[in-house]
Formats: sequence, C-alpha cells, structure tokens
Amino acid sequence: MTIRLGILGAAHSHLSGKVQAITSGQVEEVELAGAWESDPAIRARREADPIYAGLRWVPRAEDLLADDSIQGIVIDGEVWQFLDHTRQALLAGKHVYLEKPAGLSLAVYREVLDLAAARRLVVLMAYHFRNSPPFQLLFRLAGERVLGDIFAVRGRIGKPKAHYDRWLESMPYPGHIMFEMCGHLIDPMVALLGRPQRVTPFLRSDYRRPQSGEGPILLPARNLPGEDAGRPFIDNSLAVFEWERTMGVVESAGMEVCATRRFEVLGTRGTFVVEPPGGTQARLCLEEATAGFQQGWQVVDGSPWTAFAQDLRDLAAAIRGERMPQFGPDHDFVVQETLLRAAGAR
Repeated sequence: MTIRLGILGAAHSHLSGKVQAITSGQVEEVELAGAWESDPAIRARREADPIYAGLRWVPRAEDLLADDSIQGIVIDGEVWQFLDHTRQALLAGKHVYLEKPAGLSLAVYREVLDLAAARRLVVLMAYHFRNSPPFQLLFRLAGERVLGDIFAVRGRIGKPKAHYDRWLESMPYPGHIMFEMCGHLIDPMVALLGRPQRVTPFLRSDYRRPQSGEGPILLPARNLPGEDAGRPFIDNSLAVFEWERTMGVVESAGMEVCATRRFEVLGTRGTFVVEPPGGTQARLCLEEATAGFQQGWQVVDGSPWTAFAQDLRDLAAAIRGERMPQFGPDHDFVVQETLLRAAGAR
C-alpha cells in the first residue's frame, strides 16, 4: 500500500531532504501528492529548484486537506505556523510529519498531541538524528547498561559565521539559535535520561560586525506572530541540565568558522562519542570488553543511511497500522518542554 503525502508550507530548510528521499526512490512506499505554500516568493524559489521538479503545487491548503487519497501531511512552513497547520491536518483526518521545533506554545502543542490521540492519528517529529545508526546503537548500549551509570552528556551543534545574516532572518522566535538548533541534542538526552530536574540557560549576543556598531546585533522585524524583533540576537548559547546523578550541557553558536557538531555520553563503564551527529560512525571506549566490543577506544561503523528516509518509513508503517514510531508523544512533549526551558521561554 503506497502512502500519499501532501506538504503544508515549504519554508523550512529540511523540506528538500524529505522531498529528495521520496523522489529518489529511497522510500518506495511513499509518494508526494502535492504541496501548498502561502508565500509566493518561497513557492517560486522551490519551483525553480530541480529537487522539486514535477511536484504539483495547489492554490489552497484545503485542496490537500480535502483529498481523501492523501493519508499524511508534511508540515514544513515557518515555526510559528507549525501547530496551526498540524491542527488543520489532524481535523482533516490526516497523520502528520512535523518539522522541529514543535511551535512556540507548549500548551497548544499539548492540545495538538491530545487531538491526535483522540483521533488515533500519528504526529511524528522530524528529529532525524534519532534514526541514525550511531544513535540507535547508543540507545541500545545505554539500555543494556554497557556504558554503566551515565554521569555526563555533552553536545554542540553550531552554525557557520558565513551565513550569519540568514540566521538573523530565519530565527525570529524567542531563544533564537538555542531554540532553532538544540532540540537535535535535547532529543537524545531526554531519550537517555528523561525530563531534567533543572535547566539553566545562558543566552548571549556576542558577535560584532563593523557595520553593526559596538552594540549587539538586533533581530530584524519580519512582522510575524510571536517574533522577538528588536532584541539582541542570541548567537552564543549554552544550557546546563541536571538530573539526580547526571549533568548535561548543550551549546550552539551562529558565528563559528568551522561549525562543530558532536554528542558525547560519559558513563562509569564507557564513553560514546558521535561526531558529527547525522553521520554513520561513532567512537566507543569501554572499560572492559563486552557486548561484542573490545576494551578501550574503537571506531564503530554503522550502515549507510539517508536523513529523513527512516522517518518516512516509520510514518508509512504507522499509517498502515504495522508499528508505531520508536518515540511517541510523551517523549516528544518532554523534548519540547525542555527545549523551551533551555531557550529561556519557560
């Protein structure tokens, strides 16, 4: 059974990867039925991109939502649109593949998840690192206690300085670069350790350019709902997370020369390092040989994978009633709450 998906909103940078995963044949059981985007400039840019060649664009969102042949909707517009578009899709009886982060309001996100549960529909979050071979191995080793007691988790996910103006334009919501990027790292932290007892954010505006003067660079106005215009742009961020016997740190900055991305888990019996997240390799150090791995440091190679492809397969399987996704709404809600805490929005 082929699953037909529609697209509501085309602004998000991750949409191209999802479209490629489908149109390249990597996800054979899924096809795209059409797309809608309210901004003519965004639509024109996508239509001119070869990745979107042959994709049908519809004039109204209702053209997708009222199509009974479409079982699921990909939500990939602006962050401030996410939850409204998700609600519309659920009310139309469609399953949802929701881009991250899950909107600006935790209360509305809770309402959306409850609506999905009441209608027996799936809302699958697009935290695609969770499906990569290194993270799947990490979850297994942690579950089998191969790493012992986890006492520290550290992650960094940066952005290059060369595109600083783009970050200014694309992050109008509270928390700025922390909110935009660090959900990717908070997602596996919550998977390993659950809801943190305390979250302490450090949100700074440290980059300076000659044309911007001596003061911090201010976020421009885009006239969007909930935007943080006129405030210093948070381009250097860190959050500390505390559990009963574990500490965690995540960092993101928007002015790195070589954007550094890594995720480290330290336990009393072993250490696991993924660098970069989204790759196929990890480094593992064990106190003793166990579970098929040797003592000391070693490189662990995972199988090739494509970002978003496994997400789409999981969505298709859930729609067909074959299996539910590995991470459900309870986990995703805690991730969103924790991200908002880290972004200083709660």
